[in-house]
Amino acid sequence: MNLPLREAIADSSRRAQAASHRYGQLLNDGDRRMLVQAFHRAESLARHALVDALDQVSEQYLAALKAQLADEDRHVDVFATWQQEAPPAVPAPRRKQRKEHVWFALLLANEVAGFCQFEMLSALLVDKTQQQQLQDIIRDETEHITRLARWLRPYRELPSFADVKRIAGRFNGDLEGRMQQFLPRQELAGFRREMGAVIRTLLEAAFGLD
Repeated sequence: MNLPLREAIADSSRRAQAASHRYGQLLNDGDRRMLVQAFHRAESLARHALVDALDQVSEQYLAALKAQLADEDRHVDVFATWQQEAPPAVPAPRRKQRKEHVWFALLLANEVAGFCQFEMLSALLVDKTQQQQLQDIIRDETEHITRLARWLRPYRELPSFADVKRIAGRFNGDLEGRMQQFLPRQELAGFRREMGAVIRTLLEAAFGLD
């Protein structure tokens, strides 16, 4: 059985940080620069997804998603300032029309992965200012996960929840590739696998999957 979401979030935080403590000494300066670039790209793509979702969901969700968009704007800016040169803008993917519950599932999957990866990064940082900025981002992600999981809950007894399960399954299947964008070197394969397992466990708790 899955842990309650609050406990699953706390457990994922511990596991992600523990993985960083085990593998952190393997990262070189190039790996750390790659991480920052990957986080900037991931948060930029998360922002693009929110912009599209805002045009396609019911009015009752707009205020919360607009607040989440403001959070994502701040996150993108944080990772831009961590780079020595201003990074190029990340182009928006081709716009797609999706049903409301599909948007919630896609956004939730991204937030879950982001949360786990931010906890991973928090254990690798030594700069106090960056650590504080990252803790602010982690708090945002926790709020986003909790809210999106709550919005998805009513769908669990509906036939449309099959769409949600497919999204979770596809996201799980892509975790190795996702983590390779953050930790590409072969020497970090064990780190990637551990982080994939952390993300998978929290994803199942957030989606309410057995």
